[in-house]
Amino acid sequence: MKNVFFTWVCTISCIFLLGSCSKSELSSNTEQKPEPVPAERVEGSVLIGDEVYPTITIGNREWTTENYHGEGGVMVPVIVVPPEQDTLVYGKLYTEEEAKAITLPAGWRLPNTNDFVQLLRREMSDYKRGSTIPPEIAARYMAKHRWQFTTDGNNLTGFKAVAAGRYTENALVDTIHYGMGTTAAYLIIDTSTVENEYKRAILIEKTDEGSTIKMRDIMPVNLYRNGELYNVNDRYTLRFVRDKVKE
Repeated sequence: MKNVFFTWVCTISCIFLLGSCSKSELSSNTEQKPEPVPAERVEGSVLIGDEVYPTITIGNREWTTENYHGEGGVMVPVIVVPPEQDTLVYGKLYTEEEAKAITLPAGWRLPNTNDFVQLLRREMSDYKRGSTIPPEIAARYMAKHRWQFTTDGNNLTGFKAVAAGRYTENALVDTIHYGMGTTAAYLIIDTSTVENEYKRAILIEKTDEGSTIKMRDIMPVNLYRNGELYNVNDRYTLRFVRDKVKE
């Protein structure tokens, strides 16, 4: 009787162990890996002049998420009623000189190259200046509305880039505005080391084929043509940034 009982206990134990192993193997094969947790993004606001601008903290930097529309600058050439609505959406376009004259709260500044590089690395960790950014990543920085061609952005980062285009002004041709609905051109304050100190901007562009983000040197401050000097005075959209110290 003891032998029968012992055999019965062993049999039950084996069945239990086999069942546990099978369940463990099945679980390891069928369970999906957890989705990556997105970087923490905290919304806030900042008072610049007499206007309150929304902000978002991405990584260790806090960015304004609305195109600047304070004193100075020029409005984008759009025709709606009332026009103030477009100014709030698209902001105004500013020269580098105008941008540097803006009084900002303590700690805030115009972004430099490294600020934008770090911003882009939040969604593309191996990004380097000049790298090609796939459309699906570019869309994460783009506002959900006001972009031409196919679909708008999805603004997953909260940066909310709006395509206000930019102005090119010089003495040889009429003032030109281009890129409305297709290009967001944000001024970067530092300059490259090439001759004539090229201005630098980051361009978020959209075509009927897709979206892209480019950081490029746009125009030298002074150009010569046929021995004559003329000034290039481009206008860009402005955003502001500050380093965010973790509390």
